[in-house]
Amino acid sequence: PPKMAQGGVLKTLQRVFRQPGMRPVVSTQPCLSLARLYSQETPSLASVDESSATGNKEVRRSTTAQGLDVHDSPDIAQSIFETVWRRLEKTNGRHNLRFPQSIVYLNGAPGSGKGTMAQYFRKELELNHISTSDLLQSPEAQEAKDSSTLVNDSDVIYALFSTLLSPQHKFGVVVDGFPRTRVQVEAIKQLQDCMSDLHKEFFHTDLSAHFPRPKFHVVMLYIGEEESVRRQMLRGEKVAIHNAQVEEAGEGNYKEHRTTDVDEDLARKRYRIFREEGYEPIRTLRSLFNYHFIAADGSIKEVRERVLREFEYQSSLELDDTTFHKLTQLPCAEDISMHFRANLVKELDEYEARSPELVDECITIIQRDFLPLIRLCQSSGKAVIRSTNDVFYERTKALRIVVAILAERGFEVSVRRGHDNLPRDVDENGRIVSYIRNYVEFEVTFPKAKR
Repeated sequence: PPKMAQGGVLKTLQRVFRQPGMRPVVSTQPCLSLARLYSQETPSLASVDESSATGNKEVRRSTTAQGLDVHDSPDIAQSIFETVWRRLEKTNGRHNLRFPQSIVYLNGAPGSGKGTMAQYFRKELELNHISTSDLLQSPEAQEAKDSSTLVNDSDVIYALFSTLLSPQHKFGVVVDGFPRTRVQVEAIKQLQDCMSDLHKEFFHTDLSAHFPRPKFHVVMLYIGEEESVRRQMLRGEKVAIHNAQVEEAGEGNYKEHRTTDVDEDLARKRYRIFREEGYEPIRTLRSLFNYHFIAADGSIKEVRERVLREFEYQSSLELDDTTFHKLTQLPCAEDISMHFRANLVKELDEYEARSPELVDECITIIQRDFLPLIRLCQSSGKAVIRSTNDVFYERTKALRIVVAILAERGFEVSVRRGHDNLPRDVDENGRIVSYIRNYVEFEVTFPKAKR
């Protein structure tokens, strides 16, 4: 074949097929398959039969139950990615390989609620939604989905990467249902490396804004096999009821009826493929990306709350290394809040031990100046107290003591310092002479009074 040495093909095949107790047997057909895999002229492998006889075992792509998966080889996975990448470069030009700034790969067990969570990401995080199932609508792809097997890896990867290059996705996307196989897992590893190379290549050019540092999140929604089968069967029942109502009414839209949602054996097969082909390989991404393992059992609200907690702080892998190193000098809000109560008690005890008279004075100020206004504003649950007491400027600890006392009693307090320019006199030229009066403004919030 063009641009391919037959000797290289043979050595690669021998390395892939050489297993304990197996004699390397190379036929013409797999040589053609591998050669086409390397060829830029035929990036898709859909038309190539990749099964070959090796003794009494059959080697087939996209399955582990049938024997050795040739795509377990890193060489094969890398070759598929390189084929897809060359085609993207040839079609779009290297300077137009502009992928989204942030990509969330949403995966999970069948029936785990990926579609529901994808809509949550779209609304709450303002990410565009890409469903890999929608990208693959060919008859061959539909047949594979109906039989609960996997669609050709090269077709999936090329379709997805081409879609990611659309300008409408530049600010971020959630990809529903990817990666699902070992090859696809390797593909996003390679994609991150290539995006990092593009980021460095164009960093000091006018195009730098189009090549951001890659920010990948991998979300795994997990449920057990029995729960997965139950949800798939329930979904099939709901679709059947809906479609029957549409049929009877003569209006409305039919919903897709999956064969795996009505056949329990196919549903279990689908789950086991997920475990073998998707779940285990995806776990290898934990050390590379922001990896979020979400228990998807429970209500939709509970799962959403788990997802929200997972995405609260992820700056360590999203910021540039130099920026993140500088920011780590500051504590996270969660760290401050976590130890607030313990620090508050310790701080008050220290003030009482070292400055008991100042603590007494602060309590008097609260009773005299704060509590009357707080009681007056109890229907709104918010009071603003402006104090001009000199103690807050003459003794800096006084401000901290007042805040600590109010917080200990259950009030939420925010503080702002300021000053007013007040007229004092008029000079001989008729100009107003002012003086500065400092103040401290306390915003105190508390539970509203019940009506």
